[in-house]
Amino acid sequence: MFAQVPDFETRYEKEVSKPGAYNNQKLLLRSMSYPTGKGGKIQLRFGTIRYFEWLILRDWVTSPEDNPSAKYSDDLQTYLKAHQSDYASAFNQNAGFSNCMWGMCGCGAWVVTSDNKLAYSKRSQAVRERPGSFGYSSAGGCDRFVCDDSFCASTDDQGNMINNNPFITIQNETEEELGVTTKDYAEPIKLISFGIDKTRALFQFSFLIRLSIDSNTLKQKAQAASSAWEQKTFITPFEYDSIHALLTDPNYGMEPGAKVSLYHCLQTYC
Repeated sequence: MFAQVPDFETRYEKEVSKPGAYNNQKLLLRSMSYPTGKGGKIQLRFGTIRYFEWLILRDWVTSPEDNPSAKYSDDLQTYLKAHQSDYASAFNQNAGFSNCMWGMCGCGAWVVTSDNKLAYSKRSQAVRERPGSFGYSSAGGCDRFVCDDSFCASTDDQGNMINNNPFITIQNETEEELGVTTKDYAEPIKLISFGIDKTRALFQFSFLIRLSIDSNTLKQKAQAASSAWEQKTFITPFEYDSIHALLTDPNYGMEPGAKVSLYHCLQTYC
């Protein structure tokens, strides 16, 4: 696949040379199948993709209609036309999908405090993904294996790398960016939406986390969090009018996954 991307090697060397660049392994969603009967479960099969390869591939597969900075739409359309039968069979609304071209996984959480306040964030200009944008209380890309802050894979007692998933990732992200741990949860974490963010060629998992701590305590924890520099955290009432304002005010431009999941919160939980 990467052989189809124009100037892949040149673009790769450019990414590698940037300060603080980490081409770490990311969680790739290879396939999804729907339940076959009542009470069945959605089956997800994960794999691996390197971060820089995904960045380069993302720029190539994203159409100008969704991302004006995309440069290789004509090349992409030529490739898809040549392989249209393969990709027509890869995506089936009844069966799910398999063999997606990109498939890196991201996740985000909306955090609600014990006094019914919602945390939302504005991304720092120093972060790589969507700098300066508003969005989830906490969010991040999913590493293939459980890693520390230096992207070093954690191991179990037998020395094996620990498999990661979006649930583990979002728990780690909320701890790093907001300073909250599972001990602060008032109830189990809840997956509220899942879909494809076409603007970033990304599979996005969205969660709702209700806390047993109030908003003042959350503010204090967020200020002291290890990755507090990645975002500025705001607090608003978790009520219909306040959430509706976040969704409709053009000053709060959000990524698709955040907006769709917050709309779901508005309809279901407010």
